[in-house]
Amino acid sequence: MVKNYGISFGIGGTFFIALSVVFVFVFLILSIKKGKWYWLIFIGGFLNLIERIMFGYVRDYWNFLGIGLYNNVNDWIIGIGVLFCLVDLLWKKSK
Repeated sequence: MVKNYGISFGIGGTFFIALSVVFVFVFLILSIKKGKWYWLIFIGGFLNLIERIMFGYVRDYWNFLGIGLYNNVNDWIIGIGVLFCLVDLLWKKSK
């Protein structure tokens, strides 16, 4: 397990933590207005934010590709939500 005090891949500091709070609320609003895959991004971000509030860091425990980039389930939920949003957006543009 790695204690991640920043944002993704250990990048960050206090500014990025405050920014993540803003993004969680932005995706909450998008989730309410647009629904669909935005909920995944909101939920993953919210769960990471809860961990950060409870522990002061996010617990990352999966070594991505074995190259020292650690992440957790919440990061994967966010990533899948972003991927589905992009596919949905591209699908709509192609019609």
